[in-house]
Formats: sequence, structure tokens, C-alpha cells
Amino acid sequence: MRLNDSFGWENDMILEEMPAYNESRMRTAIVYDNLENMYMIVTPTYCTIAEFRTAILETLGNRRLVDGIYLDGDGSSQMLCRYVRLNGDQRQVYQMLTLIQ
Repeated sequence: MRLNDSFGWENDMILEEMPAYNESRMRTAIVYDNLENMYMIVTPTYCTIAEFRTAILETLGNRRLVDGIYLDGDGSSQMLCRYVRLNGDQRQVYQMLTLIQ
């Protein structure tokens, strides 16, 4: 995501062949801050990658974000936790994230 690079992030995204970066889709990402706290972000709204990245920086920027990664998006952008349920496109999607420090 290159959250601290206002200019180069877009070129890298294109070189890495980010699919549908300029299309409005649901998005998912994981970002981390300088204290190694991690945040999973899932949006139920449709947005481009640039809009998603901007929203992350505006919402969590005060947490001194270091960087992050985009995960699969659109219909598989789903989240189920105690206070939030985002269903994506209603299909069953099974994903597991294992984070090793």
C-alpha cells in the first residue's frame, strides 16, 4: 500500500497488476502501525483503490500507520465479528489469516 508514499504508491500498484484498481468495488485490507498493531478494514461500500486508501489514511492516520496490504475484494469482502457483520455478495467465503510475528 505504501501508506507513507504520496506519489509512488500508484505506480507500484499498476506495476504489481492490481486488478480493478480504478473500478468501484468493495475492498479489504490489513494495515499496521508503528507499535505493530494490526487493523483489518472491510468496506461495504463501493470505491476505487485510491478512494479506499484515502479513507484508511483519513480514518486511521492518527495511529501512525506504517504500511499495509490489499486483500481480495468485491463480493468476498466479508467480515463477521462481535459487533459487525458484512456479507459481501452473500456467497460462502472461507478465509483464514495467520499472522506470525
